[in-house]
Parts: sequence; C-alpha cells; structure tokens
Amino acid sequence: MKKLINVYILEPDLVDPRFNGFIYGAKAKSTLGLEDPVDDFHPINPNSIKWKPRNLLQSWKPQPVEGSVNPFNDYPCLELVTPVFSKRAVEALGDILTRNGEVLPLQTNAGEYFAYNLKTIRNALDLRKSIIRRTSPEETASIKYFSFKNDSLIDTTFFKVPENPNIELVTDVFKERVESSCLNGFNFIPVWPLPEGTDWRMEEAKRRKKNKAVKLVGESLILRLRLKKPKPSPNEKRLASDIEQSLRSTLKVSSLKERYWGSVEVAEFEDGEYRIFCSCPDVDQLAGHLSDWLESVPWENDFDIVKRYGNLFDKKAKEKRIQIRSANP
Repeated sequence: MKKLINVYILEPDLVDPRFNGFIYGAKAKSTLGLEDPVDDFHPINPNSIKWKPRNLLQSWKPQPVEGSVNPFNDYPCLELVTPVFSKRAVEALGDILTRNGEVLPLQTNAGEYFAYNLKTIRNALDLRKSIIRRTSPEETASIKYFSFKNDSLIDTTFFKVPENPNIELVTDVFKERVESSCLNGFNFIPVWPLPEGTDWRMEEAKRRKKNKAVKLVGESLILRLRLKKPKPSPNEKRLASDIEQSLRSTLKVSSLKERYWGSVEVAEFEDGEYRIFCSCPDVDQLAGHLSDWLESVPWENDFDIVKRYGNLFDKKAKEKRIQIRSANP
C-alpha cells in the first residue's frame, strides 16, 4: 500500500504578534499596468476553473513595501495573501521555489525579501469525495473538505488546484524542508488526510485556540493623546507619527529568544484624540516596562493610558485609566 502524501494549506503565522506582514507602499504600482499592484498576483479569469496565473518575471520591478517585519520572520506575506519569503528562506527552498513559480525581489527596510508568484497547478482533487461548494462545475469554489488522488501528488511540493486559485498548498517535502532549515513564520494547516467530511476550517479554529501564542495578545494597552482641536494640526500629525514609530522601535524584538513585551496593533485619530492600541501578554508589566518612555513622550496636551485586562476585542474586559500628563495641572 502506497504511503499517503500529506497536504497542507500554507499561510503566514497570524496568531503570534511577532510575525507581522507587509503592505504595499504608497508608491507601489502594477508592473503589468493594471489598476492596483495587488492585481499583478491575481489570476486571469479568477472565477473559472480554467484560470491561469500571470507571468510577472520579465516585467517585474521591485515593489516598495512597508511593515514592522522582524528579522527572524521568514514568511511575512504581502497584504496577508501574496507569499513573501526572506532571503534565508529563498536559499533554503530555492529549488522548490524556482521549479514552481517566480521569485520577485521587493524594496523593503526590513531586509531582503521576495514576493512569490506560484504558477504550478495540479488537477489533484478527488472530486467525488471532496466537499466543494459552487454554483457551476466550471466555476471556482469554496472547498470544505479536501480529498486528493495520491498519484497526482507524486513529485509535487508547492501547488494550487483549479478549483480555488486563492489557496497555496504544500506537501510533506516542503514542510520538512522548512522545519529542517529552522525557518520561522510559517503556518501549515493540515487538510489531507483528515477524517472523511471534516471541515478543515473548523479544525484550524480549534488548533488556533490551543496555540500558546494566543496568550501574547491576551491583554492590551491604549495610549490616548488629546488634541488641541477636534482635528489634528500638521504639527500634531507629525509628532503623533514620530511617537508611534518610537514606540514600535522600543517594543521591537530582534529574536524569538528575546523578551516580548507587546506590539503596536493600530493607531488612529478619533474623537479629538490620537490613540495607539497595543496588544501584550501582561498589561501591568508592559506599562512598567514603558514607564520611562511614557514620561519622555513630547506631547503638551492631556496624555493618559488605559490598561485593559483583556484583548482589544473583549467588550467585557476591565479597564484602568492612568494619567501621564495634564495640560492644566
């Protein structure tokens, strides 16, 4: 009896906050003359099972991208969906990557990273046993349960299936190469073999709840900097941006062994304030770690923090407000 080849959906690590991704920079443009740079990686005729990947290598111009990507992140991805590999990952996976697609350099301040255009398509699904939701046999589909024809996976490492162009799939060979090379930031979601009829999304949701990295975003800290007027002045915009970048730099870690205190999730102007939202494993420890930095923040108006003993989405979490500075003492 032939050994079953295991198949995984490949995604970036979306649970551990130390593995952030890239977004396109303001000056990024489609190298194919399309409306948006992200369109370069969209297939031709994306709703048809006869979709085709685009050819990018000959026209490619390194795209400017931005993001607080740590140096140990080998698979940060671009806009969450386009595969992006570090130089270290490209060196470790080189033959697999060049055999199955195009390795495309990016412009980044985070080091050498490469977008990847996966072009290998395998007609490998057993359509009789897979659970697929679509309105027509000629249309792409949502796949609830994957069943593969094992012979179609022989010598296959990195691929897509005609039924869904938005899912990157890998086999044991790819996963084992990543693990033996000690690469970081990859999430391998098992989809085959699974018990017949199993919804892989539900299984992945259960797995994520058990992930220890969930504790790294268990609590949160909110910085509230009051504006002089309802809308920020140009100087307040510049100063707020500097403060945010300083905080990101203060919290940045250079290795997975380094103590992780927390990270900036988002910053925004709202209700006459500039707010910076941070996730963290322990808000009291984070506030203590930042105590000197908070006192040095060059903000003349009211400035306080909110300790939130729950994640940013927990509506029932207890909160504690602490004033850092008052414009009218």
